[in-house]
Amino acid sequence: MSKPLSYFYDVKIDEACLTKCKGKSLKQILNSVNLIFSQKVGDQKDGKPICKTIYKFKVTGEPRMVAVVEVSGGEAMLEKITSDLVNLGITSMTCSPLIPYEVYGQAVLGVDPELCKPSPHKLSNKYISWNELTVSYQGMKWEEFKTLWAKEASTVLGLRRDQDVNVDLFKLKNCGKLMVFLSVDNPDDTDGMFAGLPLFVANGHNVSNVSRSVQPLDVYCKTP
Repeated sequence: MSKPLSYFYDVKIDEACLTKCKGKSLKQILNSVNLIFSQKVGDQKDGKPICKTIYKFKVTGEPRMVAVVEVSGGEAMLEKITSDLVNLGITSMTCSPLIPYEVYGQAVLGVDPELCKPSPHKLSNKYISWNELTVSYQGMKWEEFKTLWAKEASTVLGLRRDQDVNVDLFKLKNCGKLMVFLSVDNPDDTDGMFAGLPLFVANGHNVSNVSRSVQPLDVYCKTP
């Protein structure tokens, strides 16, 4: 069986899409998008799908959705998703390759393997945010930054393991951008959570974060 590969979809319902889908509401269009990402396409010999969606979210207050998709056995099924979206009238989208944070943490940063077990993909609290973090190390040597980043990864993964913090992280391949999904009961807690992390404390001038509220696409589509 081929090693699963992860991808991040960012799909925007723009004016061109609305024109092509004339007569359909935003919710009707996103319901069709939801169906596309709900497919578990194909089967491996062990019965696991060749293509499955890990997360799919509606971005709150925007005509936009994001998804994390995992594919095995080649990228043909990924292309099918893209083709289905285009047939729906959507052309404003990006699809970026990801590496699970746990894999990057162990393989590149040298984080303790006990902290780098596969993510439980648990985001069960009331409020969910999607955070686009961009990190760099201007003014630092790579080895110094690597040590700091390893401390950061160990802290975050340790909080998830030991305190059941609902967080899931993915790194865009070959660049310093992270996709962080965080689920909390009180949305006012998140500022303090980020502010205390090693990268923000010791390297804050080289870290930026664009945070958006999101909700499960299934929930959005079922809401009247």
